[in-house]
Amino acid sequence: MLSPFERRVLQAISDLGSSAYPLDIQEALGGGVRWMRGPALGAVHATLWYLEEAGFVARQEEEGGPERGNRPKLLYWLRGDGRRALEEQ
Repeated sequence: MLSPFERRVLQAISDLGSSAYPLDIQEALGGGVRWMRGPALGAVHATLWYLEEAGFVARQEEEGGPERGNRPKLLYWLRGDGRRALEEQ
């Protein structure tokens, strides 16, 4: 059983399509306004980790540049179970 916040994260990933980076998900949860970010980024990351472990989402790491300290960018998308969970709402 998913919490309301987990469902909102899944919906944000679905709405963003192939560009679901954690910062974009945070912005979508905050109403789409860049300066009004919504929930803490740590809460978004923790939820994404849980959803990935549970098989609802998958992620891909993209190479990070020097502007990110060479840390990878994480891209998320829904898996079949994630789509089904949204349809069951």
